[in-house]
Amino acid sequence: MTWFQARTTHACVSAVLAAASLFGVAGDAGAQSFWDRLIIRQNLDSKKDVPKPAFAQVTVPDEGDAVYNVGIGVTVAAVSTDLVTFGPAVEYLRNTQVSKAVDSPKVGAELQWQLREISAFTMTRTSGLLVGRATLRRDGVKDARGFQGAIGYTHVFSGVGPPFRPNVTFGSDSVATIVYSPQAAFEVDLVGGAADPGNEGAIVRPVALVDVASYIAPGALRNRLEVTVNSALRIDAVDTTSAADDVHPFVTAGLTYYFVREGRRVAGVGVTYLAGDDPDKGFASQRIWQFGLKLQLK
Repeated sequence: MTWFQARTTHACVSAVLAAASLFGVAGDAGAQSFWDRLIIRQNLDSKKDVPKPAFAQVTVPDEGDAVYNVGIGVTVAAVSTDLVTFGPAVEYLRNTQVSKAVDSPKVGAELQWQLREISAFTMTRTSGLLVGRATLRRDGVKDARGFQGAIGYTHVFSGVGPPFRPNVTFGSDSVATIVYSPQAAFEVDLVGGAADPGNEGAIVRPVALVDVASYIAPGALRNRLEVTVNSALRIDAVDTTSAADDVHPFVTAGLTYYFVREGRRVAGVGVTYLAGDDPDKGFASQRIWQFGLKLQLK
């Protein structure tokens, strides 16, 4: 969760202690306790088991203001069954160390719905899966508030079948395994109450997302060495604001070694590269590197 940078002093003790406390409690909790229903990852864009760990950084230089870099999405599954996960959700992205700062908190609800049960008894081996969210958002940089809604679709498989199916791990335990999750989605962004009236209006975006994870020598390393690539393309099909850019590519690539990988809990250290822009998060076009500790509870 904490990202380390050279020539800076880091305030991270409380964050590390909080993460350790959370993991300890989560591991000891009984069935369907609050901790069993808690889902923590970087954002609410993809289905809950896609490897997108949360992160948080506070950098306090000897001179000047503190620098913040936070990316976390939290859902409490009020409804949690084999097919449906639904509950209140909070997402927060904050980054003051880039050329165009980001400050984007969201509060709302998240839904993940597998449309039918996959069962060997009924010979059902595939199902559609919907991922949706509805949130109220504040953009602290543009000083604007609004509503965001999104609905996405992917397809899940089970059992023996051809390779290269989405959401199914394939490959060799001795060399590498790969799993990818494509998603087609629509986003609606309604902005009002902005300091600049030009930022107010409605935006409708078709979205294509692909999340890829590969584990190197998973048999020997027990899925601890992970390579990820997450790509998204957003197109403003309808835009009544004054924004001139309508196409928004965004790519992240990461390498992580997990020193904790137990059931729902993962924690590790790694490096991530981000390039492009993401209007859903208020992330302007830029390129950055991030290094440090990552955490996910899924």
